[in-house]
Amino acid sequence: MLTTTTKPLDLQTLRRKLGLTQLGMAQKLGTSVRTVRRWEAGAAMHLIWQDRLSQMFQARFPRTTVPRLVRR
Repeated sequence: MLTTTTKPLDLQTLRRKLGLTQLGMAQKLGTSVRTVRRWEAGAAMHLIWQDRLSQMFQARFPRTTVPRLVRR
């Protein structure tokens, strides 16, 4: 299973740029609010969720680069 750790600030910033609440993001991704809160706190995020997030961001902001969520 491929997972990565998210940067809490980056994920929260991305969510806000999308104009979503934690509930709204959870609904769009098909997950729970609790899971979104965990991700924003820095919990590991499976790569499939990162792909879905990237798709949401690119759909809303097609001419921008998708922010990196992976810690380096």
